[in-house]
Amino acid sequence: MRIIIEEYKYAAADVKDVLKGIDANGCENSINIPVTVNALPEVAITGDLNVCGGTKTTLTANNANTYVWSTGQTSTSIQVEVSGTETIWVEGTDLNKCKNRAEVEVSPYAYPNFSVRDTAICFGNSVEMGIASSESDYSYYWTAAGDTTYSSTLTVAPAQTTTVYVHGRSEATGCVTRKPLRIEVYTLPTLAAEGSKTICFGKNFNLKAKGADEYVWHSNLGDVIGDTYAEDLKSSQTITLEGTQNHNFGEAVIGCTNTLPVDVVVNALPVISFAGDVKVCENTPVSVTAKGANTYEWFDGTQTATITKAISDTTEFTVVGTDNNGCQGSGSITVYTLEPPTISAEDAALCLGESVMLSVNATAK
Repeated sequence: MRIIIEEYKYAAADVKDVLKGIDANGCENSINIPVTVNALPEVAITGDLNVCGGTKTTLTANNANTYVWSTGQTSTSIQVEVSGTETIWVEGTDLNKCKNRAEVEVSPYAYPNFSVRDTAICFGNSVEMGIASSESDYSYYWTAAGDTTYSSTLTVAPAQTTTVYVHGRSEATGCVTRKPLRIEVYTLPTLAAEGSKTICFGKNFNLKAKGADEYVWHSNLGDVIGDTYAEDLKSSQTITLEGTQNHNFGEAVIGCTNTLPVDVVVNALPVISFAGDVKVCENTPVSVTAKGANTYEWFDGTQTATITKAISDTTEFTVVGTDNNGCQGSGSITVYTLEPPTISAEDAALCLGESVMLSVNATAK
């Protein structure tokens, strides 16, 4: 007997003559075999298909019993890191062993693109930082030393070199870009003024500035530019030394300035006065005493306060006096000589035992 089996693909439940038999006599018969056609599972994938680049999205398969993902995973839900546009598919099998497949395309949102520039300040100064360039739909906030500021600008005055962070958020996608901004803080120069801070009136200072690159001296005589100060101030005062240290920051030069008060003393010169005779007879010793200083040196080398000298003509006594500050003052006094008087008398004659009255005439000059 010959049996013929006919094969069909069914789109729905159907009953069809599918088995036919023919015996040796050429007689045939057939039977009806009921066939149940199960619908394929309507597999679907849900989840965020667009996320910020580099982040993960959760995809969930639905409407089947078991699943196999294109990643090889077999769980209902998977996490996919989205770094570029990618097609993800899942094959689902239902309880009837029927299979179907679904696929989706995931792609990343672009992150906000903006630029910032590192900056530099001098210690004690503040700086306002902002966004160099950006798109209009971004919002910004800053984080610095644990504080958060919601603004496109931030003003800070750090005491040392530090890094702050600016966050740009796209209002359309919610993606956030975080960028560091370094603030270089340069210390102020430590200034020194070398040289004596005390002079005598009429002398010049000789001060030398140290610790910076550029200097300006400020006094009541005006400003002096340079590292040397050699002015002859007339009075004690406070000079202000201003020094600037230059730092190269990229193509810019950052000049940090500090000041140093320098107290200078201008000591007055001693005022010399005299005590003693100013008129003496010729060849008579005269004593003159100088006052107003600590030590003295007279014109003839005498180094005492009092000088005694016999003079035959009118003489100027000069002396240099030095006080306790080392300042010197000079003075002079003129001592005049007096000529002796002119004396005349008439001759007289007398006998032994007699007396006579003599008359003398004296004329002072």
